[in-house]
Amino acid sequence: MSKLAKVINRISSEGGNRVIAIGGKGDKLLGYERGRLGLPERRRSGRAMRYGTDRQQSSSSDVILEVAPSCKGVGVDNFVWKKHIETLYFQIGRWMVARVNFPSLTLVTPPFQIGERLLAPTAAAFSSGCEVVACPSLPVRQDLPTLRICRHAIRYVTHRGDQYYIEFEGSFEGYLKGWSQQARYKIRRDVRRHFTRFAGGAIDWREYRSVEEISEFLTRATPISRRSKHYSRGFGLRDSEERNAALLSDAADGSLRGYLLLYRTQAIAYALCRIYGDVITYSVAGYDPDFAEHRPGAVLLYLILERLFSEKKFRIFDLTGTTYYAYKKQFSSGSIRCARVLWFRPCWRNLLLVLANYLLMAVWSGASKAKSMVDTVTYRGSRIRGRAVRLNKAADSSQQGWVG
Repeated sequence: MSKLAKVINRISSEGGNRVIAIGGKGDKLLGYERGRLGLPERRRSGRAMRYGTDRQQSSSSDVILEVAPSCKGVGVDNFVWKKHIETLYFQIGRWMVARVNFPSLTLVTPPFQIGERLLAPTAAAFSSGCEVVACPSLPVRQDLPTLRICRHAIRYVTHRGDQYYIEFEGSFEGYLKGWSQQARYKIRRDVRRHFTRFAGGAIDWREYRSVEEISEFLTRATPISRRSKHYSRGFGLRDSEERNAALLSDAADGSLRGYLLLYRTQAIAYALCRIYGDVITYSVAGYDPDFAEHRPGAVLLYLILERLFSEKKFRIFDLTGTTYYAYKKQFSSGSIRCARVLWFRPCWRNLLLVLANYLLMAVWSGASKAKSMVDTVTYRGSRIRGRAVRLNKAADSSQQGWVG
């Protein structure tokens, strides 16, 4: 046992139910936001979440998180965990200070397929050399504390947000009728009129499924990803032999689909989708910034959805990720509250790195809020001064007219 684990054991009492928590508004993991998914009613948290801590198995140090099931028949044994690399980004605004990689065991099962409970196998992961157990999208009822130091792990919540989805019910035209009239007109104009005219005729886009096709897709999509503004933050397709080999292995299982939008044979937008049973996820996407004014990303997503609705093979299109983008809300038919949760192996190195990342993010967030407040005050002050100047001019002109 490490020195940090011994310290945490001394801090913990009452069976490990007292913990150190920083930030957040609660620690309840039970329940989804009810939407059009036909999800069960929320349930009150039971003894498992008493004192607001992750319950520990009596026979091991694995963490059990109880959540409301989103689909029947899916239990803890159906979860898919894969060896992966998780990265902590130390960033201030647009400047990347540093990044630290951790070998991890990552849950790849979508949140819509999580059963009544989630077993986070921290004991097995840490004993096999992993430093992190990661849940990219964990359904939560309330936002979790940002940092929590428990007996068997350091839990760090790096992102919170609404995860948007689309239900494949009915036809594509019926789905679009759920949009506002203005939004429906705008997307159709962008796709059918603006982009078609820009492309000089029919829209050229392609779908990739087999191993050979996915290999071609990666060759053409990776250069677009490198030019994306989010590439430096770790998003997009990474050009590495190890990652490409893993993607090709997934393609051999039939669990990948790639899509490209082309302009005169040049790829200008891409999307990589993963398949988990009846859920297909919009995993990675990007576009060439030189064509941003033509909205290639939205055009490609529109075309993908039109085809998937006609296939009638899937139940849910998961727009993935807890980071908010306006287009996700526009295209979605509902959302659930999710958090990206990382359990770190308890050691001094991990604790110091997590604390440094937390403090840096807190400073950045505080500075951003302060700047927004200053900008708001400056804008309102300029409006008040402008109005005062106009009133003075009006008063002067009226006075001159009266004197004359």
